[in-house]
Amino acid sequence: MKQLAAAAGLNQPACFLPVTKPGEKDGRYKIAGAIVPWPASPECREIVTTNYDYFDLTLPRSAPQSLGIYDFGRCAKAEGDGLASPPVRRWDVPPQGCVQHAQMWRELDWAKFAALVQP
Repeated sequence: MKQLAAAAGLNQPACFLPVTKPGEKDGRYKIAGAIVPWPASPECREIVTTNYDYFDLTLPRSAPQSLGIYDFGRCAKAEGDGLASPPVRRWDVPPQGCVQHAQMWRELDWAKFAALVQP
């Protein structure tokens, strides 16, 4: 798999290559150019640059340094000292989605979680 990614240039950062002639647009996006592996040409502009100072590189890879939580309240709501979530309505298939997410939040060691999160 690594050889395939390297051969296709997929292990390179992405860059934006503006259209210089009509018909060069690849049609995937409504943008006037193409997203290609960097450096495809001198006109290619990097889309994202890595900020190595953002992370502590001395920590092991298993140490969480970034966390994203999207729409926590969709599956569970904080009520008092606990969490409330809708009951399981179907038992003909294994419970999944919000049922599992709410259970993970209930079983989370919140003290350890709070120690990881720094403002």
